Amino acid sequence: MVTKKLKIFLSKKNKLGWIFGMFAASIFSYIAIEKNSYLYLALEISAFITFLFGFFVWNISKKNRDKISFILGFVVIFFVIYSLFIGMSSPNFLLESLMVLNFSLGGVFLVKQSKFGWIFYGIGHVVFIWYGIELELYFISILQAISLIFAYQGFRKFMEK
Repeated sequence: MVTKKLKIFLSKKNKLGWIFGMFAASIFSYIAIEKNSYLYLALEISAFITFLFGFFVWNISKKNRDKISFILGFVVIFFVIYSLFIGMSSPNFLLESLMVLNFSLGGVFLVKQSKFGWIFYGIGHVVFIWYGIELELYFISILQAISLIFAYQGFRKFMEK
């Protein structure tokens, strides 16, 4: 429900989406710890940082947003590299790696207000649906399918402008 609200607000260009994103990242961090999915935990930590940056840079000038996005890119790259080192013990290293990569890139591109953010998020949701099924977390797979619809809607609204 929280991730659905995140996508609704972001697709409508409302700053509350970033707040819901931080909340969702916190909840999913707990789930990742419970499932011993440390690669996914690294994703949620980088997502929280991305949403925090997004909240603060959403309405600033493009020049300043680009500078902050550059810094954010390094933070995300650090978490992706870190997660590759700790991810070997994950339940499904390949799916988790694809998920981390797509959501991390999606977050950076959303902060930059680029259509590629929605594309990477869409791919990330597809991978996450598969990953949830692998871990028998069917409720999370259903939530990801719903989120995929909102990612598509965000992409479509972005293309209309």
